[in-house]
This record gives sequence, structure tokens and C-alpha cells, in this order.
Amino acid sequence: MAAADPAGVKLSDLIPVDLDRLDETLQRQRAANAELAKSNLPKMAVGVLDQKIDEAVRGALDCDVFGLLAQAWAKARELHEFTDEVAHPPDEVSTMFLGEHSLSVEVHPTVDVVVGQLARFSLVFTVELKAAFRLAELTIQAKHIKQIGKCDCELSAVLKYDGVELHKPLKSRHIALTSAMVFVAPGIPIA
Repeated sequence: MAAADPAGVKLSDLIPVDLDRLDETLQRQRAANAELAKSNLPKMAVGVLDQKIDEAVRGALDCDVFGLLAQAWAKARELHEFTDEVAHPPDEVSTMFLGEHSLSVEVHPTVDVVVGQLARFSLVFTVELKAAFRLAELTIQAKHIKQIGKCDCELSAVLKYDGVELHKPLKSRHIALTSAMVFVAPGIPIA
């Protein structure tokens, strides 16, 4: 069981270093872009372009996993009762313990590509994050998730472009948070 710093698990940690299908995906995208296809970019320039896109994708994935999961919890109907200010006044602090459950979130990092005067286009990726929790502790106040306390889960993620998985899924990563992750005030709003 891996203990984790609550702010230390990044989405990029769940994606392999080698995105084996990214090069062919970028090649198809360049071919589909009329201006870029007829520009006949030198091979070295294409290599630099692909490298910069890869770096930009990884930069976009440099976000905290538990912040994304908290946004998914905030939409769960089980937490909707905490939006009732009569039942849960704004000064009330509630702790909710969630037992075994699964949660999945899709995020869509976008990379804007500009190749001088030749071409300009956006690449919209999809990351499917999955979590299987054994336990999670949430602190809620004033219609917001204020913090995630102790939790124990398995995490995995798959990066896709246009519905195509860009890598083979990695084995789930076991994470146990041993200290609280406190969100910037006012917290994550419960929808």
C-alpha cells in the first residue's frame, strides 16, 4: 500500500511515459490539416512539432487527481442533501464517510498548435480517470467539499484522442491518503 501526500498525485503520474500511438495520431492530424499537409515540413521540423505537442499534453495532465475526483463527488446525488441550508446551515461542518464505491471522470485537455504562418489548430484529448475506493472521508460545509480526509483507493487513467487509446492501460495504482487535502476556500461547490 502506497501512502501519498494528498497534493502529490498528478494525472500525469497515471499515464505511461511512452505514448505508443501518439505519433501516428499526430501524423493523421497533420495530414487532415490542408495547409499543413501541403507545406511539406522538413522531417526535423515535424519531429520538433511532435515533441512540443507531447510536452504540452503532459503539461496539461499536470493536475491533481483528487481535485478532479472531488469535482465528480460534488455532482453525486448522495451529496445533494448538503445543499439544503435548512438541514445543513452554512456554519455546520459535516464529515461524510463513503464506503466502497467507484468513480470515473473524463477531462478534456486541449493543446493549441500554431505552426508559424502555415497552420493553426487545436487537439482535444480525453483522459478517462477511474477510481475504486474502499473508503473516503469528505468534510463538507456551506454547500462545498472543504477537504478530503483519509482515503484508500486504486487509480487508473487512459489518454485518448478521437476515441483512440494512445497507450495500453497501466495497472491500477494503489493510493492511501494519510493526511487531509484541504481545498482553497470556499472549496468544491456541490451541484
